Amino acid sequence: MGAAYFSLLHHQLLRRWRAPRPRLFWLAVVMGGLMLTYAVVALVALGLALEVMLYGWRPGVDVVSFVNSHVPGVALSLLVLRFMLQRAPLGGVQPYLTLPLARSTVARFFVFNSLLSLHNALPLCFAIPFAIRSVSRVGGMQGALTWTLGIVAVLVLSDVLNTLARTVLGQKPMRFFAIVLAAALLAVLDAWIGPGWTMLLGWMLFNALAGGNMVLLGVCLLVVALAFFGVTRYLEHKLTAESHAARRSGFSLVFAPRTPVYNLLRLEMALIFRHRRPRQFVLVALLFSTVYTFFLLDGTHPPSALLAMVLGFLTSGMFALNYGPLMFGWESAYFDGLLARPVHLGDVVRSKLLLLQISCGVLFLVALPLFVYLAPTAIRFHAAMTLYNAGISAPFVLWLALSNRERIALQRGSFFNYQGISLRHMGWTIVLALPPLFCVLLWPAQSYLLVAVLGAGGIVLTLVWSAPLMRRLSHSRHAMATAFRIRSS
Repeated sequence: MGAAYFSLLHHQLLRRWRAPRPRLFWLAVVMGGLMLTYAVVALVALGLALEVMLYGWRPGVDVVSFVNSHVPGVALSLLVLRFMLQRAPLGGVQPYLTLPLARSTVARFFVFNSLLSLHNALPLCFAIPFAIRSVSRVGGMQGALTWTLGIVAVLVLSDVLNTLARTVLGQKPMRFFAIVLAAALLAVLDAWIGPGWTMLLGWMLFNALAGGNMVLLGVCLLVVALAFFGVTRYLEHKLTAESHAARRSGFSLVFAPRTPVYNLLRLEMALIFRHRRPRQFVLVALLFSTVYTFFLLDGTHPPSALLAMVLGFLTSGMFALNYGPLMFGWESAYFDGLLARPVHLGDVVRSKLLLLQISCGVLFLVALPLFVYLAPTAIRFHAAMTLYNAGISAPFVLWLALSNRERIALQRGSFFNYQGISLRHMGWTIVLALPPLFCVLLWPAQSYLLVAVLGAGGIVLTLVWSAPLMRRLSHSRHAMATAFRIRSS
């Protein structure tokens, strides 16, 4: 059994080494190595000096209790980052299914292989120095050891949950979205309205582990082991009955009992969440709508009309502006197959336009609590720019997407990856932001009303926008297919 795992690991390393390398590969390796070194040094220094830093900010604070209360929130954030950035464990499993290996061996190897990730190594760069420097003062070296093993258990559980989430997404995407929405709603209610049970439980659990509670550590490791082997068995069942699972999933463009626009919309969402680079655009949009917005709205002074308009434009339109110009490039690998399907081009256009419009509304709701709390006077600009992005920006961006002629590799990340991106698209994005800015400069008091009316009119005319977009797709689809087949950089 050990020889089988070693052979599979050796083959994985050879496969990655022999894989075709993109342009600027070695530059990306050097820059990535420098950034990784900086991150490791920064995390180690933070683990060693956090007590001193907190003492200057909040004198008398118990640094171990402070960190323990924030472990659940940090773990949840790392889970989201892991889902967006980490590769799917079963992404390249198909060639191994023809080997004389048990499905359980293949499933366990790929789950084990997913543990060898920077998402698990980097948090330990903080946790181990912090345990040696601070936790050892509370529970001695035994407390430092149990606390560190508790962090390791959380990281393994996060990895296992990510594997389960990616598998459920591939088989039952609607169930996945329902679970994620319910979990996010519970987390928001607990953090903003409820008593904060998540932070309280994390504080109690890791305070006990810092005290050297071996029984509680054993319970945590048992829970993680059960979750690990449960997910492994689930993946094993998926590999042995993949064809039956595919039929049960109901995710079919032709036979699903839904409208063509609905089916195409689900197909586009599945493409986003199953591949690295589209997921990273989702992550960038969410980060800008939350973290960056939080820093730009300081809460002490109301933002100017110009800043509120620009922030509203980027907050609600970040996903549409980044993902939209590449909408047909994402499908370049199977664009010929889509053209051969009995799908009306108008349904294709309407599904993509609807996705961009929905993203504007979702990002509006994500950033709305920050605007309510930090800048209530800017809410009207935020709402106006959301309407503008949904009614004007989305159709315009989709028009730009029809001019894209470059094939895109979905599994490559966004770091030093410029496939499909051109200065022309960036220039047109700036042009798209000019009408709201002119409204602010010329009529600052009524600017948000003018922009809102303009955006609402664009939303009402969605079907009107679809007609010229469909005609342009009909005229250029064969040229696009030819270019996608040739340009495979």
